[in-house]
Amino acid sequence: MNYHAAHDIGHALQEYMLVGCSSFAAWDTQTADSTLLVGRNFDFWVGDDFARNKLVTFCRPEKGYSFASVGWAGMCGVLSGMNTEGLTITLNAAKGPLPVRVATPISLLARTILQYAATIDEALAITDTTRTFVSESLLIASAHDRKAVIIEKTSRRTELYSPDAERIRCTNHYQADAFIDDPYNQENIATTDSRYRFERLGELMDSFRPLNPVRAAAVLRDRRGVGDTDIGLTNEKSVNQAIAYHAVVFQPEKLLMWVSSDPWQAGPMICYDLNHIFTADHLERLDCPDREIPADERFLTEDYPRIVRFRAGVDLLRDAIRTGAAAEKTVKELLSDNPCYFGAWDACGDYFAARDEADHARTCWKQALRLEIPRVRERKAIEQKLNRL
Repeated sequence: MNYHAAHDIGHALQEYMLVGCSSFAAWDTQTADSTLLVGRNFDFWVGDDFARNKLVTFCRPEKGYSFASVGWAGMCGVLSGMNTEGLTITLNAAKGPLPVRVATPISLLARTILQYAATIDEALAITDTTRTFVSESLLIASAHDRKAVIIEKTSRRTELYSPDAERIRCTNHYQADAFIDDPYNQENIATTDSRYRFERLGELMDSFRPLNPVRAAAVLRDRRGVGDTDIGLTNEKSVNQAIAYHAVVFQPEKLLMWVSSDPWQAGPMICYDLNHIFTADHLERLDCPDREIPADERFLTEDYPRIVRFRAGVDLLRDAIRTGAAAEKTVKELLSDNPCYFGAWDACGDYFAARDEADHARTCWKQALRLEIPRVRERKAIEQKLNRL
């Protein structure tokens, strides 16, 4: 119960930077073999310890369809998954009215869809009859329908978004006409990084077209900004924020799925063949090593060490602010490792302000404001600190 509650509460509080998922699907002329292809990053960060252990579950229920999902040990619900009918589901947090009473956890709705739906219409019917706790976008791809849609759901209404195209993108805002004037959705688009990541996904899908599993993995691993600009490591405006609990690529018509391995999306993506797993009399191993997507070696050798040093450096700087210790070396290392990230300059500005070095603090905060900042409230917070100087 704690796992399901943690997931829903994290999505309800997505403005507090716990969640920033990105997903997409393509088919027909948009893919190399014209079959359905789905990719998703499950960006859900509440600490490295929480993300350390993951589980790929292969479930053969007493009723309904067999399916595979990626989550935590002991979790019954589904965050990302595919069933043996070639229906996939991925969850993306959205913004809506805060829940005021108990309802079905969104991951349990996803589990029900995966277990009992083979088509988009069946998935929509299940969603329509279920009252949920949080607002969510459910990207549904169906091998039977040979397309993908987004079911956009709040605690009060359900809408279907089906674009007149051979691809679909999903970040953290609603796209259906019914939500165009919704104040929660308008605020979400105007004040968060969701629209920016949506645009970047479009650029990447264009540049890697026609998509195949390897190219889909490259989309999920991209860390740059719109126009291929450097917006700094760990920036929430990037598709790869280096916080993904997992990344998955699905080929629903072939019943193939690739699941990321540590760290984040950068390790090898392990391939599983659901048709083989659920029909074979004997399995020596579950994965298909000959179909594995290689690790992102460039990220692992160049970016990963910088991210580790940067996050450790931020912790050291916070300790220095708390204790009053000198940390000029840490400041230089932070700005050297991540010079294009607003958060590095913001943290250094906090350090100098704590030491009453107003000129240095002002310089850092002004530089932070020149860079890509994910959320309006983060920009306003820096502006307020400048004003207080």
